[in-house]
Amino acid sequence: DFNSFTTGDYNTSVGFGSMGSAAVTGEGNTGMGMYALRYMTSGSGNVGIGWDSGINLNSGSLNVAVGKLSLKTNTTGSQNVAIGTQALQNFTEILPQTTNLKRTIRKRGFSYLVVNSLLDC
Repeated sequence: DFNSFTTGDYNTSVGFGSMGSAAVTGEGNTGMGMYALRYMTSGSGNVGIGWDSGINLNSGSLNVAVGKLSLKTNTTGSQNVAIGTQALQNFTEILPQTTNLKRTIRKRGFSYLVVNSLLDC
């Protein structure tokens, strides 16, 4: 859609309103689906596939949101993976590093997720 596309390179947008509400200066983003990555501005390397996937993400980088409403409320988070309908829909925080991350996630009611995957290994 790229309603306000400006200087970002290597971005791909397919679908009504996808990456279409602000000037996109980030690079390497892919939005596929109605309103996918709608408010993306300066983030880079993000993927949003599905209706409203990553809709509010604007400056976070290296996120993957696959499924309707996945990663919906996150605006600036980075290196998150949300797969499935409504996966991490209300996720706005960064979880502490813990040896029992599975228990922490279950306690907070999140589903279908990998948080802050280690990309530097």
